[in-house]
Amino acid sequence: SVDQLNLTLEEMHEILKVRAEKKSTFDPVDLNEIIESVKLQLSEKIRNARFKILLDFELSEIHYDHSHLTNLFLNLISNAIKYRRDDVDPWIKIRSEKVETGIKLIFEDNGQGIDLLRHGKDLFGLYKKFHSHPDSRGLGLHLVKRQLNSLGSEITAESEPLKGTKFTVILNSK
Repeated sequence: SVDQLNLTLEEMHEILKVRAEKKSTFDPVDLNEIIESVKLQLSEKIRNARFKILLDFELSEIHYDHSHLTNLFLNLISNAIKYRRDDVDPWIKIRSEKVETGIKLIFEDNGQGIDLLRHGKDLFGLYKKFHSHPDSRGLGLHLVKRQLNSLGSEITAESEPLKGTKFTVILNSK
């Protein structure tokens, strides 16, 4: 009970930090450096899962808030690892491209997928879980969406069970 309460307090602290962040800086950010940082943080999980990260960056340097972008990559890559399928070699493909409204990032994996017909309205909800993974807290996607929205950016998802998930992020880069 104490551990669960502590975890809940930590999660609430993260939510409050996101809400309190009013002034973000749009600095040049190298996507390759973010990937290397995330790989380092997740190195054991990547190695144990034999997980592949495939990159196709039309733009490798963009102007955005570094911490928000790092959190986005960390969350979506760690989710792809966490919710991988055991019957396929797991991977995530990450692409970047310039679009009229800013920068588009696409994160596509071959994992368990999510039944969006059933759970779509709750996908980015606080404490919403769609799989029974022991590390699942229902917080990551909520925080990612809040951070992106706070900077005028958007995230959407396409997914089907056992067919993986594709997140499309449109960054309002200044």
